[in-house]
Parts: sequence; structure tokens; C-alpha cells
Amino acid sequence: MTNKTINGLTGATTPLAGTEEVPIWDGASKKVTVANLTAGRAISALTVSASGAITTTGATGSASANKASLSYDGAGNGVFLQSYGPDAATNGVMYLRTLRSDGSNAVNALAITGAGAVTTGGPLTVTGAVNGLTVGLGGGSVATNTAVGTSALAANTTGPRHVAVGYQALFTNTNSADVTAIGYRAGYTMNGANGGTFVGSDAGQLATGAYNTCFGVRTGKVISSGTGNTFVGASTATGDGAGAAVTTGSNNVILGGYAGTAALSGNIILSDGSGNIKAQYDGTLWTLTDAVKHTTGISVGGATPGAGGIAFPATAVAVADPNTLDDYEEGTWTPTLNGWTNVGTPTVTATYTKIGRLVFFTIEIAPATSIATTVVTSTVTNLPFAVGKNVAVLLADASNAAVVYSPALMNTAAGGTIYVPTIGPTADYLEICGTYFV
Repeated sequence: MTNKTINGLTGATTPLAGTEEVPIWDGASKKVTVANLTAGRAISALTVSASGAITTTGATGSASANKASLSYDGAGNGVFLQSYGPDAATNGVMYLRTLRSDGSNAVNALAITGAGAVTTGGPLTVTGAVNGLTVGLGGGSVATNTAVGTSALAANTTGPRHVAVGYQALFTNTNSADVTAIGYRAGYTMNGANGGTFVGSDAGQLATGAYNTCFGVRTGKVISSGTGNTFVGASTATGDGAGAAVTTGSNNVILGGYAGTAALSGNIILSDGSGNIKAQYDGTLWTLTDAVKHTTGISVGGATPGAGGIAFPATAVAVADPNTLDDYEEGTWTPTLNGWTNVGTPTVTATYTKIGRLVFFTIEIAPATSIATTVVTSTVTNLPFAVGKNVAVLLADASNAAVVYSPALMNTAAGGTIYVPTIGPTADYLEICGTYFV
């Protein structure tokens, strides 16, 4: 051919077929076909530039199937890495693969499917932040820990089984175990003691004692060496949480906004949202600050409460305090009529009410035909409780109000014997009533 400069050559308008020849100097001039330029040799480049897409053709040789491309859309939207599926109905799958230097041991470290799902070939480790949020295992990279948030669990070295979520949650912990802290600086100084749950901004911020549970903003905020506390709630009046003033106190339960005191221990406290105590158990007694309405019965002395009223035990639990009511009882009993002259067997009904030491009793006597008594020799015995001191006994004719009898007499020395005056014979209904102290 005629010698020409490169600029004078006609440009190719179709892809090269591979049979074209170019001159090569290898100590002497040679001609080499285009197909043989790279035969058996790898090609490397520091930079690849393209005005359109860089595309790899799939194994089928199709121009549109089983291929990948890297392109820039030209509209300012960025660069696209694309994977084409095998047909018009199937999306491609894109893999990020790791290999050894010899190309062996290929591992699909990351796969993105056509549905947008991302799977990994093993645990996904993120170092740094995800959308500005720090996610990881915290200091010491202990596998059983979870840390989410700036400086969460930052100082940890060996402490296991922690969950720290929030800015500086469990910040100073190094070696304690089994602590959950969720919220701004929750459990900030917790270190050395095991067990604890802190949920809320500044919840348990200065806690160092074991097994404290704090739910709510600034609950247990300054508790230090105290242990076994449960604080739930916050005060609308102060903005502090339940137990916010407790430092060395232990074994408390506080519900509501009550802040407590530094050394408060062994208390159960129910308070309102402003921190006012409504009910408190101090380890010995319950104290209620307001009236109590019971929709069912209540009981004392271990008795079983009923549907209403106050239930006392069947056997009184005596209390030395003279201002304490320790017994109440209602019932019936069978008195004994001694020295009475009866025609037929009378019907005798007896009831009593005992309030503390005081006994009220009533004996109703209905003659079958008639009854008669003689002063001194006619008596009534077998009262419901032993008599301690006489009070009064009355005898009345319940059938005829115009008939009046002298009062009956009770003799304590004779074991509570009731002496009745001379009566009848009469068919009238008689009633004996009285009171005495046991």
C-alpha cells in the first residue's frame, strides 16, 4: 500500500474482524493480525474511559442477556452498576465476590437480588456510622453486646451481654455484665456490678449498684451504691423521675413521681404524677394518705374477707392496746333454765353480739302451755362467754306490756348465774336481755 501518515488513513466504520494487520517492530518489521495482538496475554490499564456504557457480554453472547454494565446516565444522577437477567421476565443478581490471589475460594460476600433484597455470605460488620448513627459491639468488641449511638458502651473491655442504645449509654462500663441501658446517658457510670435495666433519658445515670431497674426520664438518676431498687414514672412537678433522690438506699419499689430520699430502703411507695405519696409500706406498716373505698369486705387478724363488712377471726387475736378493737362476733347459744316449772317444753331462742370485751345477749322464752319461776331458786346459766363483770339484766313480758317484773340479777361469783323473780304461772312470752364484760 501507499505510505501514508496515520492522520491520512481512512477510519474504520465497523468493528474489526480480527483479520486486519498492523505493523509491529520486534528488531525487525513484522505484520500481526489484530486478533493476535493480545492472544495469550492479559491487558491492564490504569484508566478506562468511555463516553457510553462499559458492558460485558454474557456467556450466551446475547447483547441483552446475562451481562453487566457500568454507565453514567448523563443527567447528573450518578453512575449505575447494572446486572441483566437471562430473559425479559427475570431480573439479574449482582454479587460482590471475594477470591484468593489465584482466583480460588470464591465467596459471594454480598448479593443483591432483583427484588431489592441484600444478603451476605457471613456476618455484616459495619465500622463507623449508618446514616450518622453509630452501630456496633461497643468497646472491646464483645460478641454478645449491642451498642447503638455515639459513644454507647465506649469504654467496655470485657463486660458481656450488654445492650446500650443512645448517646453515651453505659459510657464508662468496662467489665460488668447483663446491663440494658436505653436512652441518653442511661446507665452512664454503671460499672463493676452486674445486672441492671435503665430505660429513659438519664435513667440510672450515676448508678453503680447491682440489679436496679429504672423506667422513665431521670428515674434513679443519682443512685450510686444502692441495689435492688425498682423505680417507674416521673414527676410532672419537678421533671425528675421516680427515685431521683435515692443514692445509697436499697430494695425500694417506687411507682409515680416520688423522688425519695438518699438512704430510703425497704419501702414500697405508690405516688401520683406530682410525686405525692398515696400509699407507703415502710417495712412494718402500710400508710394510706386518703380514704379507702372497698367494694368487697375487708378482714383483720388473718380472717377471710366476705362480700362486705369487716371480718374478724373465729378465735380472737388479743391485742393489749386498749384503743384497738380486736374482736367482733355474732351468734346463738343454748342457755340452761334451772328451777323453772314448765307445763310442756318451752321454746328457748338465745342470741348474742360480742364487741371487744362487751357482750350483748337476748333470751326469748315461749311457753308450750305455761311457765312459772320462784325467786332465789329459779335461775338461767350457761351464758355464751365467761362473765368478767356484771352490768345489767332486764326481764320483760313480751306478750303484755302492762305486766312488769323486777329486774333479774346476775351473780359473777356464781359463774354468771342469772336469778329471776317469781313469775306466773303464765302463758306469756318472756324475754331476758342484758350486757356484761368478759
